[in-house]
Amino acid sequence: MKIIFLIIFMISFTASASLCNKNDNIIISCKLNNGKFVSVCEKDNKVTYKYGTNDHIEMKFDSTKKNRIKYQDITYPAGGNTRIYFKKGSFSYYVFNYSTMYRENGITVGSAENNGVAVYRGNDIKFRQNCNSDVLIDYSPLNKMEKTEFNFDIDLIDSDNQ
Repeated sequence: MKIIFLIIFMISFTASASLCNKNDNIIISCKLNNGKFVSVCEKDNKVTYKYGTNDHIEMKFDSTKKNRIKYQDITYPAGGNTRIYFKKGSFSYYVFNYSTMYRENGITVGSAENNGVAVYRGNDIKFRQNCNSDVLIDYSPLNKMEKTEFNFDIDLIDSDNQ
């Protein structure tokens, strides 16, 4: 009985924590501080970005050959930074995941994670929301996406907006 409850709980949590369709692979998804969700989904080599609620998707962007959803990734000795992004008109949309561990004398003494969505127009940030709940992440579909050089000019790490 406990196993059945756990399975039902996991299915309902996954469904409510993502805007991805039932048969999609969830690349990254979370509930944001504003109560809405951001999700990047993949199915049959097609990547889709969604923003909104389960009742109303405010923005949906499908990757195409002409305008692809891409990613940037960099690893550090004690963490990493992954960004999934695309351009729509004069705006750049980023879904990001940053994690790091703090060590003293080789022993991990703490960690930090920063996840969310940000929208830029040029170098000016127009919108940013951090995740306020557990983040669903599976980066295995990234190999189906185009990887670009990491852009250090865009700083998505914002310790004041967590």
